[in-house]
Amino acid sequence: MMKAQTQVQSIYSEGYGVLRKPVMHDNRLTAEAKAIYAYLCCFAETDHTVSINRDKIIYDLRIGIERFYKHFKFLVKYEYVTVERGKGVKRRNIYTLLTEDGVCYE
Repeated sequence: MMKAQTQVQSIYSEGYGVLRKPVMHDNRLTAEAKAIYAYLCCFAETDHTVSINRDKIIYDLRIGIERFYKHFKFLVKYEYVTVERGKGVKRRNIYTLLTEDGVCYE
């Protein structure tokens, strides 16, 4: 008699990111800004950069472009993220996650 096998897949199997508590405790940020930051953290590389299409972020978070920019500007203003215009055909922006003093998180 064959036993039925149950395969359990970890929620971490497709990747995960590290989210910094100070960002979540910063009362200057809106809930939407924190969601955008958390999203970027999930895709950050070891050098703390994220190369992702803005439309992908908007699609996945189910927000409009105006809402995205309205809340994303807080992350830039309070120096949690910098943005560099991507080059090449795809022109994906390069987002860098920063500390309050402008240095990449370690």
